[in-house]
Amino acid sequence: MTWALFIVGFINAVLGFVVFGRTKPGRERIVFISIMMALAFWLWGIALFIISSSLWRAQLFVDIYYIAAISIASSVLAFAFIGANVRSAFLVWFVSYVPTIAWILLLTAKPTGFVHVISTSGALSSRVEINQSLYLIYTLIFCVYYAVALTILYITALKSHDVERRRKLLIAHGIVVASLGGMVFNLFLPGVGVYDLIAIGPLFSILFAASVTYSIVKYSLFDLRQSFLLSFTYVVTFGALIFIQGAAVWLINTFFLNDSADTQVPALVNAAVLVVVAAMFQPIKSFFDRVTENVFFHYEYHTQDVLAQIGKVIAQHIDLEPFTKRILQIIAKSIQVGYVEMCIIDNRAQPIHRFTVGKAPRNDLFTACDKQVFSHVDPVLVVERLSSNSPTYRQLRDAGIAAITKLETANGTNGYIFIGNKLGGTALSYKDVNLLTLLAGEIALAVENNLRYEEIKQFSETLRSRVDEATEELRSSNKKLKQMDQTKDEFISLTSHQLRTPLTTVKGYISMILDGDAGEVNPQQRKLLEEAFNSSQRMVHLISDFLNISRIQTGKFVVELTDVNLADILDEEIEQLRIAAKSRKLTLVYDKPADFPEMQIDEGKIRQVMMNFIDNAIYYSLENTTITVILSHTASIIEFKVIDHGIGVPRAEQHKLFAKFSRASNARKQRPDGTGIGLFMAKKVIVALSGAIIFQSEEGKGSTFGFRLNRPRA
Repeated sequence: MTWALFIVGFINAVLGFVVFGRTKPGRERIVFISIMMALAFWLWGIALFIISSSLWRAQLFVDIYYIAAISIASSVLAFAFIGANVRSAFLVWFVSYVPTIAWILLLTAKPTGFVHVISTSGALSSRVEINQSLYLIYTLIFCVYYAVALTILYITALKSHDVERRRKLLIAHGIVVASLGGMVFNLFLPGVGVYDLIAIGPLFSILFAASVTYSIVKYSLFDLRQSFLLSFTYVVTFGALIFIQGAAVWLINTFFLNDSADTQVPALVNAAVLVVVAAMFQPIKSFFDRVTENVFFHYEYHTQDVLAQIGKVIAQHIDLEPFTKRILQIIAKSIQVGYVEMCIIDNRAQPIHRFTVGKAPRNDLFTACDKQVFSHVDPVLVVERLSSNSPTYRQLRDAGIAAITKLETANGTNGYIFIGNKLGGTALSYKDVNLLTLLAGEIALAVENNLRYEEIKQFSETLRSRVDEATEELRSSNKKLKQMDQTKDEFISLTSHQLRTPLTTVKGYISMILDGDAGEVNPQQRKLLEEAFNSSQRMVHLISDFLNISRIQTGKFVVELTDVNLADILDEEIEQLRIAAKSRKLTLVYDKPADFPEMQIDEGKIRQVMMNFIDNAIYYSLENTTITVILSHTASIIEFKVIDHGIGVPRAEQHKLFAKFSRASNARKQRPDGTGIGLFMAKKVIVALSGAIIFQSEEGKGSTFGFRLNRPRA
């Protein structure tokens, strides 16, 4: 039976090296090969002990297979810890391998102190003497480690979901069956003096190798399914060729040469047979390739064929629904999943279309996932590759989702494809994930084009139905609007002129009182008068804006150019505005430039523009901050800027800030009584003067408003 021990040990070693060489580096890979190599050395050690004719060799092989046996228990416990996602390296490595290290030290110090070989002939039970005390300790440690390992394996498997549960249960069952045989024939029976059956127990390890192999083929354990089966094809092919070569030589020697030919003749026969067998390699391999394809890959797909099908659908369909349905059908059929859902979203990440093939476990998979889930999708998220302890894993597992594919173009994400569990209970392979990755960009671009077509078609239909109605309404409304607009302009103009004179008088008298022309003013009176002065000043500005808007509407907006020194005008306005700034605990800084050149500008309108910019800075600045007013010039331009440290303008609203009656959302909260016409008028005036508006802002940090005017060449 020793030949069987060598063969089973060889199978275990090969399986261990295949997994080690074909999987990604990690703790699981290292522990798995340690299990398989410990099994191999256990089998080989027993076989070599049985056939050894030397006492010292027999003792060496006994020590080796007992160390290998305890190493199996240690490695199985480490495998269980890793499967349970225990991250402590101390717990995984040190605690798991303490018995192995202890037994190596024990047998190194006293090789014959545990199981002593006394003979190399006769029955196996008569060849050894067992130290019962040490053997009992060994047995207890072995059983405890196996019991703890199997308990962790089964608990972890039961907590897992679908494919992962099947994988873990299959491995656990294989370990149970293999370990029971080993413990009965190699641990318990030798402990009671029955040592003759030790060659039987190790053969049970083939069941563990079989469970691992089945898990690789059925559930894509370690993602080795395809490469494992292809390797299997090569092994079977070479085995068939060796059998054919051996059978051919035997037949020729037996029936044609009668075993009496010259010794050179069989060598020539062997050479001829080898040439024929070598020529048969490719046909035989093709035969086994077809068998493997039909048995194991009958539902497998070719990635290029699927890509070609998808490309054909994209070229044929422009309507969103038939295009999406066909795409999902191809994906579901190719990777053999129970359902596939595509959720298309808008630019606010809200679902707008949902298409499903198969029956999903929930009505809306998109709402089953939070934003944290979608942040992991880049471009494919495979649930089985997440940690089983992570909230994302549990959330997707409970929703019945096996993978999520993000549909993203240069313009952003426009949807997600949710992949259900595979029909055969297997996991998504690297080939499946690679297919989804390749399809993501192509489908995303096609979805974007289909959405645009849908928008155009919907717009065209809506436009056609509304054009006639809108045209008729516009015709009747246009006459009324013209009349109302004319009445409005006349009313604004008349009212503004009527209000301007008394307001100017009120403002003047308040200014005189503040200057002390009517006697001394106490602090409380001064505060009230300053508020009244600021309010009348705002009203004067507002009336000026309304008058200018009225002139624009009636076509009477005219720029009246006169020689003006902007530095002097700005100095006058600053002095008036210092009162308002001081009342709001602000510092207004302005250094009047010396020798500022005169230029032809509309004095009233440019004064109004500068006042608007400074007035806004005062109202939208934070307390105890500084407002800086800068007036500068070069040989070709004049530049005016007001820099504040106030609430700023949100980026999303900056593009419409200079439109009529437009105000930023935070400005409406800060100053509900604003009209939104100051900046509109400022831009109109500056454009009329062939200048340009200066504007920079960052929400919460402040703004810069101003203008730039060209100086005429001398």
